[in-house]
Amino acid sequence: MGDNFSMAYAIELFFAEAAETAVRDLWHSLAEVGINDSMIRFGATPHVTLGGFADEQLDMDLVAEKMRLFAAKKRPFSLTLSYLGVFNTNPAVVYAGATVSLALLDAHHFFHDLFAGVGQQPWGYYLPDVWVPHCTLAEGVGEVGTAVNHCRKLTLPIHTTVNRISIVQPGQYPVSYRLTLPLGG
Repeated sequence: MGDNFSMAYAIELFFAEAAETAVRDLWHSLAEVGINDSMIRFGATPHVTLGGFADEQLDMDLVAEKMRLFAAKKRPFSLTLSYLGVFNTNPAVVYAGATVSLALLDAHHFFHDLFAGVGQQPWGYYLPDVWVPHCTLAEGVGEVGTAVNHCRKLTLPIHTTVNRISIVQPGQYPVSYRLTLPLGG
């Protein structure tokens, strides 16, 4: 959410294909008209981030073990992207906000409980009781009004299913996906 963002690894939840396609189509549309190509350039997958780690070196065996436990314990669950929002950082971030549900909050709290002590958890924006669950539509936005107006092309609400968890290295371009697992199994 801005230039001072420092997360070596992020834990992300991925969506069912139809929602993923809708968000990717918007990313491409933003890039084609010259508004913002950040998510395409990053090679990102549409997602909601649960949290992450500042550590450049993590015990990846421990992380993989925790991710397998998360994936085994959490079944796929419903998620609704219901509104457009802006993080008023410099530069700004435009996002599709996820409706807060018990299932989403439970997944978020379970992640933080399970991964407590694994590494240095950066960026307080992702901590319980502070987190704004969202799917980034454009990062590093200069002309916020133009970007938001274009993002209105995304037909909301989008009802989907969260069906995978992944650990990614968002600072690498394209984004490096280290491990992705299906939920529930």
